[in-house]
Amino acid sequence: MNCSADFIEISTNDSANFRIQQDSLRTFDFSSGFCKNIGRMMVPFQDRLYAEVLSMTDAVNAPGITTMILNHLSGGDPSSPMICKNLLPYFSDYATLKSLVEEATDAFEGKLVDDEIIVQQSGGVAPMTVDEEPSTDSVGQPSSSSDPLVLGSEPKSPLTQTNSDSAHTSPAIDSLPNRAPALFEAVTTAVAASLRQTFREESTAMLDRLLAIQREQSADGRAHDTVPTRRTRKPRKQTVTKPKERSKPAKEELLVIHPKFRRYLREKGVLPKYGEYLPRSVPAHIVASYEKDGCPRPDIDNVVLDWRVTGCRANSQWNKEALGLLTIDFINRLKADKEIEYDKDVMSYENIYEVCQDKLKRVFEVMKTISIDSMGNGAEKITRPAQTSAEKAHTRRNARRIGTFDRREKIIAQNAPNDTQMWDGIGNVLEELTADGMSGDETEDEVRPSSDTRKVKEVRRLRMPWINPSISELLHIVETYYPACTDATGAVHRGAPPFTRHSQAVKEDNRKAVKGLPRNWYRDDWFRSLSPVMKEWLAAGEDKPIPTLPEYVRGFASKR
Repeated sequence: MNCSADFIEISTNDSANFRIQQDSLRTFDFSSGFCKNIGRMMVPFQDRLYAEVLSMTDAVNAPGITTMILNHLSGGDPSSPMICKNLLPYFSDYATLKSLVEEATDAFEGKLVDDEIIVQQSGGVAPMTVDEEPSTDSVGQPSSSSDPLVLGSEPKSPLTQTNSDSAHTSPAIDSLPNRAPALFEAVTTAVAASLRQTFREESTAMLDRLLAIQREQSADGRAHDTVPTRRTRKPRKQTVTKPKERSKPAKEELLVIHPKFRRYLREKGVLPKYGEYLPRSVPAHIVASYEKDGCPRPDIDNVVLDWRVTGCRANSQWNKEALGLLTIDFINRLKADKEIEYDKDVMSYENIYEVCQDKLKRVFEVMKTISIDSMGNGAEKITRPAQTSAEKAHTRRNARRIGTFDRREKIIAQNAPNDTQMWDGIGNVLEELTADGMSGDETEDEVRPSSDTRKVKEVRRLRMPWINPSISELLHIVETYYPACTDATGAVHRGAPPFTRHSQAVKEDNRKAVKGLPRNWYRDDWFRSLSPVMKEWLAAGEDKPIPTLPEYVRGFASKR
């Protein structure tokens, strides 16, 4: 049996050795008859015994050894039905049967050697073999009618012998002429149960040993992985982190050139400021001639773009060439600039061209709202786009959400000396939620407060469907501690007080949930309703306890 991580295979070689190997690490040997008996469970009893003997000796001596075993166990009468009772203990335990056959084989071969010595000393008279009944002549002398059994002679199968020789060479077959079915069934049942149990025990022990070897190998591999040498660790860090630093240079290293690029584009007359006149657009017939004949071409000394296209990234050959001229000219200026160290990898043509597109994107957006053909030179001025009411409300809510986060941070800092451990835990919750985890709000009354209305603006909290209600309640109680500092010290908060905020939510906030929070900080039914993809995106961590805080009651600050 060859056992590896991928397959298990049972095989028997010529010598019937039963082997178990695992990646050439260890070899387990079983006796020869074990594997053979698995395939011979239903063979008649005496043939199975004969085959077991044959596996340990040659075909000449096997019949005599088999007969010796039968005579020994049956008290000299192999045809007796009592042989079933005598043989069952041996066949119910394979180790005992194997030992019996080995002892009988040794005894038989030793007797043959002794007989051969006697024959040589007596002048050629052969002794009686074990399978013959003693026969005497009229004077009582042993008869010499049978041929002697000699060790080392040519094998002669008992199944191919003639009828005349079978009485002397295959007594195992002839000694039981009447085979009782009950005998065969009882022996077969006992042997089958014993072999099954032996095979099961050996297989279980073998698999346990293989698993132990694999665990040792895995432990050794993890030990080598977790304790790397300093020499193998450093190159791996460099190969992983260096490409990341260069993946988006325009977001970091190109920031230093943005002010210079804006001034350059304004100098070329293609990027007006707010309140300035819009730049001229190249006439349509010139663009058509360029696309047809390739001339006239854009000129770097007088760059005019085609503002009729829907955007700077649109398929306009004129604009592509014009932006290319601007990019090359600006790169040449960077090379000659003494204030900036030129980096050919960061300040490449592709990166500068992308920055140029981003700078002119705002002008293209304004050009889409007016008619270029009806516009005269300097007829329109660029203005800031007006915000819609929804955009204004979104801006106000973002500002109030950030203000709520800052206010709660101050409340925690002011009350921390009273109970450092409790307020530190609440501060950790606020820190993990960040400003994005603060619930938004909407204006309760859209009428702006004024001297005529005498009404103070009020807001109502928007419910976040993803957050645990216990955290929402905790943050609401934190807000009640806003006047605690004034009550304790008499100090007055600077600035305008916060708007009156109603904690009873009516509408839901449709913003995304904050990623990476502990699992129990999310609302349980909301988390269970998520798809596997959304749960993976959310990347919830291990549970963390949610602190509790009693609500602050004014006038009892010293007793809380």
